[in-house]
Amino acid sequence: MNTSKNFVLLGDPIAKSHWKELHEELSDEHDFFTMETSSIQAIRQVTSYAGYAITTPYKRSVMAHLDAFSLGAAMSQCVNTVQVQAGLLIGHDTDGEAVARLLGYNSHGKEVAILGNGPAAHSIQTRLENEACGCQIKLYTRSGIENLVFENSPLVADIVINATGSYELGDANHPLQLVHPHLTYPVFVELAYQGGDTPLLAQAKAAGARCYTGLDVLAKVVETQREIWGLSELAGKGK
Repeated sequence: MNTSKNFVLLGDPIAKSHWKELHEELSDEHDFFTMETSSIQAIRQVTSYAGYAITTPYKRSVMAHLDAFSLGAAMSQCVNTVQVQAGLLIGHDTDGEAVARLLGYNSHGKEVAILGNGPAAHSIQTRLENEACGCQIKLYTRSGIENLVFENSPLVADIVINATGSYELGDANHPLQLVHPHLTYPVFVELAYQGGDTPLLAQAKAAGARCYTGLDVLAKVVETQREIWGLSELAGKGK
């Protein structure tokens, strides 16, 4: 009996995404595809998939085409994973959960700076706030980041999460100094991964911070997606 299922990543662009490879490394029982689409309405037009992954620029606009949402997705107003259940499309938000897992759910009492104002930044903010861990979270939108750069002010935080996708922030023309006031081993999380180390990631590595790359984050996103879709993490490739 064939129990293989099909899953697809929807977005634009997705040519450089490692999503498909990361899923295929875990097992070859199921098939994973990518579909670059100019309209997220494709999620209603292509119905042969058991689950959907959603990436830029549709993490918010996809919500209008779904039937229900997890509590996390309803709170963050972002969806990057869609579960098909009894013909219904149910949206989940796992970006924040992925970062929380990387941090070991250990942001208690920390000063957390999140750079960015997109869906991923709000997903992470919502997830960390829901931990009720007493961490102090500050979200730096574009204007807040520009003020730091213009004033040459240091970014004071124990945990810095760069969700801007920028490969310019922190370079000679856009200087931003990372300052970690309390931790012996500060933490830096970079969500971008398609062009080598960003200037901020390079700075954090040079400072001895514990660093996580965009691929580390994506691997945790894949892990949470497989749990939502009911796929086994224990099977391993070829088993």
